[in-house]
Amino acid sequence: MIKFLSHKEIDYCKWDATINSSSLCLPYAYSWWLDAFASSWDALVMNDYEYVMPLPNNLRCGFLRQGCVPHYTQQLGIFSALPVTERVMKAFIKAIPFSLYTYYLNEKMPRMIDRRVSDRVNYTIDLSLPKQQIFDGYSTNAKRNIVKAKRCDLCVQPISVSELADFYFSHNAHNCLNKEKLLEVFQLIDRHQMFCAYGVKSGSQLCAVAGFISCRGRLIYLFPASNEEGKRVCAMFFLIDFLLNNHSSHIHTLDFEGSMIPSVARFYLSFGAKKNTYQEISSPLKVCLSKIKKRLKL
Repeated sequence: MIKFLSHKEIDYCKWDATINSSSLCLPYAYSWWLDAFASSWDALVMNDYEYVMPLPNNLRCGFLRQGCVPHYTQQLGIFSALPVTERVMKAFIKAIPFSLYTYYLNEKMPRMIDRRVSDRVNYTIDLSLPKQQIFDGYSTNAKRNIVKAKRCDLCVQPISVSELADFYFSHNAHNCLNKEKLLEVFQLIDRHQMFCAYGVKSGSQLCAVAGFISCRGRLIYLFPASNEEGKRVCAMFFLIDFLLNNHSSHIHTLDFEGSMIPSVARFYLSFGAKKNTYQEISSPLKVCLSKIKKRLKL
């Protein structure tokens, strides 16, 4: 039986144990991640946490609870050590109690064919492949930019969470958190031993950084930023090439975490990344309101 649990009713120990045992263990579904990034979240739970589905949400008009997609949270959906069948998936989606929502299902869930559903893309690299095979997958442009970067006085080294927060906050135009909250989030992920951060130095100055989340062999590229010097010397190409050649043996997948932006997608594809799809689903009312809004603009 599927039960709706309000946030205060969720047993965090049982919840995180289910996420740990699931076939697709993503950091976004842990209780502490949802606490950090979601305004509020409730859940759907089957039996004794056999299957779980987080429901991030916020309040609208003072009373209407609306499902939403939190920042820095790419894929959610249903998590379980057992297979998520089409029957289970449809039962959970039917049980979502919000009249307005947009929700990202994870890539392991069965694909739906429905007017409420659209595809989103992610890009990953299989790090278990031989290094030469990975390098052979680079585009001509990526190889050219890496050669250019290697002619500059660049080096890659681990950096602290505070260094990452300072640089990322200063040079990321799309940052949605204030500096104090950003540092707090980085420290939280670090306390759960899932965080690593690298910086590229041009001479003695940082010119590019990236924060990575390490979760069950999956290294997620989540907090990249470059300054003008970094862009000039192709520092991010240099950093990704460094990681592809120097990753830990327990890491089997580099997950670029998106993107739907064509120029960003081209950057990921230039390293031979494989395109994966996951699905976005919206409530019938949300679809209807979107159509009305679109017509009004015409």
